[in-house]
Amino acid sequence: MNFQWLFDRPIAHRGLHDEQYPENSMPAYEQAIAHNFNIEIDVHVSKDGEVVVFHDDNLKRVCGVDKLVKDCTVKELKSYPLANSEYVIPTFKEFLALVDGKVGILCEIKGINPFDHRIVRETIKVLDEVGYKGNIANPSISARCFMPNVIRTTLAANFAPGAPPTENTIDGGQPILWANFG
Repeated sequence: MNFQWLFDRPIAHRGLHDEQYPENSMPAYEQAIAHNFNIEIDVHVSKDGEVVVFHDDNLKRVCGVDKLVKDCTVKELKSYPLANSEYVIPTFKEFLALVDGKVGILCEIKGINPFDHRIVRETIKVLDEVGYKGNIANPSISARCFMPNVIRTTLAANFAPGAPPTENTIDGGQPILWANFG
């Protein structure tokens, strides 16, 4: 399995976001694609079973609503603007249609319960339904046995004092080390 694409270009964490285009928004993902950056996303399953793209478990930080993603329907999630903007939380299908293999995706599956693999099953189901053919990696180690056609990785930051920012993160965070569990 070739995973060189993970290192060949920067990674836009939650999209290439700024004050105009909030994190997790479709325009932030469009900006990442326009700059030829891979995109890191997180997925959750909504109350009505849809896979949505959003980082936090709770909507409070980004949407100002103290609710868990898993406790909201997609219709309800789409009623909450991202960072007081006109943009809303996209579904995984919407995101995949936008990316369409143009750049690589690092898809972290959030909220994995060792006794309930619904999020993993639903994520795989969406990938199968849309027939996604682009590069995709999954840093969620718990999901590795369920996703045989997806590169599994783990992330580790270099916390050494004075470690330089890495060119592989858009936000200039600590260097990221990758390990392939494929």
